[in-house]
Amino acid sequence: MFLIKLEQDKMNNYIEKREEEMLKTELDGYKVGIVYAERYRSDLGHHLAQKYPELDFVMIINISTSISLRGENKVDLSLYSKKYDGGGHKNAAGCPLPKDLLQNITKLIFKDIKIEEEEK
Repeated sequence: MFLIKLEQDKMNNYIEKREEEMLKTELDGYKVGIVYAERYRSDLGHHLAQKYPELDFVMIINISTSISLRGENKVDLSLYSKKYDGGGHKNAAGCPLPKDLLQNITKLIFKDIKIEEEEK
């Protein structure tokens, strides 16, 4: 029981921290909360979608793998994710990240960098 409580506290702290960093914006005509997170994505998305009913859905970006979408019956996320080569269910869907994302981020940070793959 102690370990379960410890893990639950760890997850709650993680979710709280990501919630503080959430960006609220408009994307493709929808009100969206965007969060960067690598762990507890399903729990995080569910929590944020319920806590912020003014949002149409929540987008969780895991910079190393994919994008997760979570909602509460406002938008069919399976259809929305297809626009970005993804899929899923009405309230939980996802899509891959662009293949050149990490290169583009690196170029944004280091303006004068030359990446080997570009030179080939």
